Amino acid sequence: MRKRSEARGPGRPGQLVQRRPSHSTVAAYMALFIVLGGSAYAVSANSVGSKELKRNAVGKKQIKRNAVAAAELRRNAVRPPQIRRNAVRTQKIADGAVTAAKLATSEWIDIGTPGAPPFPPCDVGTWSNFDTSTHSGAGFLRDSLGFVHLRGNVNCASGPSTQPIFILPGGYRPARTERFATVAGAGGGAFNAIEVDPAGAVKPTLTGGTAASIALDGITFRCAPPGSNGCP
Repeated sequence: MRKRSEARGPGRPGQLVQRRPSHSTVAAYMALFIVLGGSAYAVSANSVGSKELKRNAVGKKQIKRNAVAAAELRRNAVRPPQIRRNAVRTQKIADGAVTAAKLATSEWIDIGTPGAPPFPPCDVGTWSNFDTSTHSGAGFLRDSLGFVHLRGNVNCASGPSTQPIFILPGGYRPARTERFATVAGAGGGAFNAIEVDPAGAVKPTLTGGTAASIALDGITFRCAPPGSNGCP
C-alpha cells in the first residue's frame, strides 16, 4: 500500500507528478476556514455617519416606507427649503397632527426700532406712530403659513400724504400690488386705502384723514415668492 497517492506521468516510470488544486477547491477550503473560525468583520453602531456617505448616495429608493419617523429627525432638520412645493398635501397629514402649538410664528417687528425698517419722510417731516398710549405702533409679522400681517396707527404731521409709510423687507412682500380699505382720522370717521406693492412699499392712496391718523390693523396678504427670504 502506498503511503500517499501518486500518479504515473508520461516521464520515467515511478516518477511522482504534483498536481495543483483547482480554483474551486481553493475557494471551498477558504469558505470552510472562514465559517469554522476565520476572521469576521462587523460594523459597530453609529460608525457610518453622514460624513462617510457620498452626497445623494441615499435617496428615497433606498429608504423603506415609514422607516424614517419624527423620532429619527433632529429638531429643525427639515425646513421649508428642503420640502418640495406641494410635496405634503392634506391627505398626508393625520387629523389633529398639526396644532396651534406646532405652528411657528415670528414675533412682531416694530417700525423704527433697531434692525427694523425706519419711518421714511412724508411730504413734510416723517411718518410716525399715532398715540401709542391707546393704539399699537406700526409693525408687521409673518406667520408659519406665509401670511404677512400689519398693525398700528400712523400719521404724517404735515398733513395728508400718499408717500410710503414704510418699506417691507424681502420675504414680507406680495407677488402683486394689494389694496386694502381702512379707516382714517382721529375718530375713524374717514376712509382711506392702503396699497402694498411687490417692492414692499406700504402707502395710502387717498389723502382723507391722514393728517390725524390712518389704521393698518387687519391688513393681511401672502408673501412671495415662496422659498425666498424665509417665505414658506
